[in-house]
Amino acid sequence: MQHYKQQIGAVKVIVWSGVSRQIIVILLLILLWGIIVLFGIVPVGLLPKPIDVFVNIYDNIIVYLSRLIYTMGAAMFGLLGALIISLILSVLGSLYRPILNALLSFSVLSQTTPVIAIAPIITYICGFTVWTQSIVALLVSLFPVGDACARAIAYCPKEFQNIAKTINLSRHGKLKWIDIPRITEAVFASLPLSSVLAYIGALVYEFIQPDRGIGAVIVMSQRSYDEVPLFGCVLLVIFTGLVVYGLFQCIYIIYRVYRRDLVDKIT
Repeated sequence: MQHYKQQIGAVKVIVWSGVSRQIIVILLLILLWGIIVLFGIVPVGLLPKPIDVFVNIYDNIIVYLSRLIYTMGAAMFGLLGALIISLILSVLGSLYRPILNALLSFSVLSQTTPVIAIAPIITYICGFTVWTQSIVALLVSLFPVGDACARAIAYCPKEFQNIAKTINLSRHGKLKWIDIPRITEAVFASLPLSSVLAYIGALVYEFIQPDRGIGAVIVMSQRSYDEVPLFGCVLLVIFTGLVVYGLFQCIYIIYRVYRRDLVDKIT
């Protein structure tokens, strides 16, 4: 029991140390924002007062939260699709090398292709649905997880390769005992970045086709030159992105603690 308490304490320290730095940076930026407005460096019409923005968020929090949930739902569907595609192709790539090369190429191609340019094409083909938004999120988030899974197989440590050769490990045995654990590690390690990119991809779609998400409020506020809700939504998007990143970082840390515990039991 004491061992698990120590592990949980270590997770709390790691997570809080990362979160506290982000909070300090945000507070400093808000302080700088207030100073700029106070001294009139930027006109209030272009940069509203922080207090006005926070009041607007408080007054419309239910509406904003519902829109954030919609955007986040589309992003998580896209992230799930990226995970499934990466897992299937990486497992097949462990058995058949050309599939692994295809996964590496496709993951890089998904990152180098400007999503803001192909999103209208995807929307034209698939229509204005949450699934189209999820496809855009999938394309943006595929690179970290797909590339991590592919490299976990392609660049297997030499000691693992030597052990596999020494015991004459079959292809399926290598997949079970070497590649799948490395793929699992790669998936959890890439989750924080992939989740944030999926969120960005969902927002990119809403900038092109404003619908029900938080990006629609940003676009409509920008078009009407209503700066207060515009800045309020931007702050909420930043905060939500940090929460998503922190959540999946916690999941990764818990996974590492669990794997370490398994090693301790085995040894």
